Amino acid sequence: MGCIETRVKEHKAKKIQGKIAKGWNVCCNYSNAVNGRIWLLWKAHIQLQIIHMTDQFIQCCIEDTNSQFKTNFSIIYAQNDGNQRENLWRDLRGLTIPSQEAWLLSGDFNNVLSSEDRIGSPVTDAEIKRFKDVIDDLQLTLLSAKGWHYTWTNKQGSDSRVYSKIDWALGNYQWIQQYGHIEADFLNPSVSDHSPILIKCGRQQLMHPKPFRLYTNIMELPQFQNIMQQVWKQHYEGAPMQQIWSKLKNMKEQLKEVNAYMASYKQRLEQAREKLDVIQTQIKQNPLSQSLFNEEKITLAEIEKWSNVEEQVMRQKSKACWIEYGDANTKYFHA
Repeated sequence: MGCIETRVKEHKAKKIQGKIAKGWNVCCNYSNAVNGRIWLLWKAHIQLQIIHMTDQFIQCCIEDTNSQFKTNFSIIYAQNDGNQRENLWRDLRGLTIPSQEAWLLSGDFNNVLSSEDRIGSPVTDAEIKRFKDVIDDLQLTLLSAKGWHYTWTNKQGSDSRVYSKIDWALGNYQWIQQYGHIEADFLNPSVSDHSPILIKCGRQQLMHPKPFRLYTNIMELPQFQNIMQQVWKQHYEGAPMQQIWSKLKNMKEQLKEVNAYMASYKQRLEQAREKLDVIQTQIKQNPLSQSLFNEEKITLAEIEKWSNVEEQVMRQKSKACWIEYGDANTKYFHA
């Protein structure tokens, strides 16, 4: 369990930790931050090794032999000031994570990833770019998410309320390969101004391989044409049909990330509807705001986009059927 922004003085920490997690092991970063910005707590059966610690994150390696779960883990609490966050980006880039090991990063990054991640205050290209560059450099992917999209709010009145998506859960390639089924659940904020993140970790037992479905909407994206051209220009050995099969297989690998984005249509649609509800509530309070009209128009377009994807998926599912044929001793199935 990671606790951030505890606001507990060091001389009171042990007493409070004993009340909220009696018998648990604890690591805090009081040595790097006077106010101990991050607490890391774990049960006795968990093997945990602290690797690195700063005022903005604690890096460790976690292993639970009971469930055969193992990962590198970074709990993040980024500074509010963008210049100070540069130290966090630099330190994360400097970590040495073996390419064959899973890596999970979660916490308050104090940074949005797109202009759609904040309502009530403008988003600059500079703040987006720095965070995106880190994610690209470290080859990280957002975990599938559910629950609240806007994870922080200033809890002010409707005229001055701000919603932001600044809490994130990300994983490297090995994490996605091993634990891609795990979701980050952004819970109700309760008395906090942040939504807690619940990540239920464990291995998924697949009874059969998950089929790859290409969403036709992907063909409308600019990157689809680029990927197709790059793959088709590559040379492959073998007979002509073998070469085509190799190209299609390569395209499948190249399109997985984009396809996964489209596959999250339910989450995206729910987030867009949630955002529209917030915007229209603000319009009710401020009925002549052109900026709110613009946000409403963009969000309606998002809802239409993801609704079309949902309709397409349902149509594909309704067409899927199995045909059984053969004699009494031999059965064949065809989709």
